[in-house]
Amino acid sequence: MAYRADLVDGRRERVADLIPPRKCSGRTTKGLPCKNSAYVGAVVCRKHGAGAPQVKAAADRRVVMAEMLVDGGPRRPAWEILLDVMHAADVLMKVAREKVALGETLTVADMEAFTAALERAQRFAKTVLDAGVDERQTRVAEALTARLTGFVDRAMASVGLPSAVQGRLRKAIAAEVVADRANTH
Repeated sequence: MAYRADLVDGRRERVADLIPPRKCSGRTTKGLPCKNSAYVGAVVCRKHGAGAPQVKAAADRRVVMAEMLVDGGPRRPAWEILLDVMHAADVLMKVAREKVALGETLTVADMEAFTAALERAQRFAKTVLDAGVDERQTRVAEALTARLTGFVDRAMASVGLPSAVQGRLRKAIAAEVVADRANTH
């Protein structure tokens, strides 16, 4: 669901610490600073461009991100966030390669954006590794697998399946798990 970052519904107050109210950065025809308030999440007022769909969309994304920071937002696994960070760096690299292939010159801003994305990915990956997120997730998965194995074993025993059938069923379940893992990676 897309959100509108209008001044109604108290959104400015909710995100005021992260996106403080500000004056428009635009200039009047006389060269003086604009006195209007900027659109929430943007740096300009409607008169100076905040009415444009792309400016509204970017401002709305900033407000939604600020609200997620304030509210805690939906929790995502660290590996999913790391993939998103790496994807952002990959997209910037592809854009740079396309520019070079077309004979265009890479700007300093292009290189700074790419470098910043790579540094962000590196810092996040280091944080994930230092925190031992992978090890904890592995331990949780192993514990859940052990519990599930116990449930299946007890269920097979309670219905009186012969040992040979239980063994074949365990092998079939293991093969399904391996196939599922191959399909999800």
